[in-house]
Amino acid sequence: MDLVHSIDATKLKREKSKEAIQFALDGKWREAIPINGEILYYFPEDLEALNRLGKAYLEVGEYAQAREAFQKVLGFSPHNSIAKRNLIRLSHLPGSSSVSREGKKVIPQLFLEESGKSGITALRTTASQEALARVAAGDSVTLDVHNNTLVVKSLAIDVLGYVEPKLGSRLVRLVKQGNKYEAAVLSAGQDRISIIIRETYRDPSLLGVCSFPATGSDDYRGQIRDNLLRYDLDSEPEEEAGEDPTSMWTEDGEEVPRSARRSSVRALASVDDEGDEDE
Repeated sequence: MDLVHSIDATKLKREKSKEAIQFALDGKWREAIPINGEILYYFPEDLEALNRLGKAYLEVGEYAQAREAFQKVLGFSPHNSIAKRNLIRLSHLPGSSSVSREGKKVIPQLFLEESGKSGITALRTTASQEALARVAAGDSVTLDVHNNTLVVKSLAIDVLGYVEPKLGSRLVRLVKQGNKYEAAVLSAGQDRISIIIRETYRDPSLLGVCSFPATGSDDYRGQIRDNLLRYDLDSEPEEEAGEDPTSMWTEDGEEVPRSARRSSVRALASVDDEGDEDE
């Protein structure tokens, strides 16, 4: 009988985990809370469910409950990077927020990069730590043209920064000629933020004009897709220079050793001169 109960609980965990992940991708954070709670009833030390619970509470603005969930993770796994980073993020936020991000969806297809149609850039930012703490990887952002500058704002209308001048002026010119773009946060830290921008419409007058000259980032493209579609959508880069802009995690929420990560990653921090044939 105990074996049957064990099998049933394991099946429940697997099914509820899938359900919780889908709620997260749909931005239904409130619904995700009790689903993760069901898993924790049978598996109270499950790090993945605890991290998901903390993430869900964070997204609905219940920061005290989010802190409690992440602190429980550290009680079981003191070096858990996801919990530690979220607690740092929460340290810049108040006890709660009246602004819930319910209904805000992650856009998986945004990260399925097509050659020349999407690129990555680190923003020039002067945003406050609180503003940066309110965003995480996978969040949609808006792109506003201001003179010759491409300004990036969160859905809460916080100015997060602006796209570096060379790429920004190129995209502004293409926007003014009819192109359209979407963007989302790739990674966010205490004083830095990277985004991925994707061309969603190319004006007929710009046929043959590439928004983002090739960077040879096929491996990075797959890494972005695989990592951001995980539940821990707010994994952030390490402090060390040259660290991958995305982090890889095992299913139990522990960080994969750097030696096991893909080695060379090239991000589009600027557009190569040789790729600008259309200038």
